[in-house]
Amino acid sequence: MKEIEVKVIEIDKREMTGKLRVMGARKVFEGKIYTVFFGNAILKKKNYSLRLRKKRNKSYLAIKRFISNRDAKVVDETELEVADFEKMKNILLLLDFRIIKTLSKSRTSYKIGKTLFEIDKYKKIPAFMEIESPDIKSIKKYAKMLKIKNSKIKTWGTTKLLKHYLK
Repeated sequence: MKEIEVKVIEIDKREMTGKLRVMGARKVFEGKIYTVFFGNAILKKKNYSLRLRKKRNKSYLAIKRFISNRDAKVVDETELEVADFEKMKNILLLLDFRIIKTLSKSRTSYKIGKTLFEIDKYKKIPAFMEIESPDIKSIKKYAKMLKIKNSKIKTWGTTKLLKHYLK
């Protein structure tokens, strides 16, 4: 499935939440997310990323292949739920994948139709929001409705976001 998204950096969470509620967004998630990124030479060569994520009492394994970052970050993503986070992590390590990085963040997610608004906060990084939608047109429409400045809209992945703030 194609994942199309942008990051909106340095947001005021309270202000953005208020705007989303006025627009009729409904909250679909709030909590901590723990993520482990894995890598090896093959994944790097083919421009893939492999992620294991724990969200409440559920765990998910996802592989993503970068497609574009012209108007939005576009990746081809395949994700599945796994029964046991630690067992899946151990299987990946036994298969000679190595841990690239581990991250923990707070997330609050809202939804309007097929568009997802995820407000994230890592330690030492200002709050930011991801707008994910089936098409770039919807992303631009909602960014305009939320009065987001173009300079705050980035087509970055997680690695670029972290590099920007943790120089």
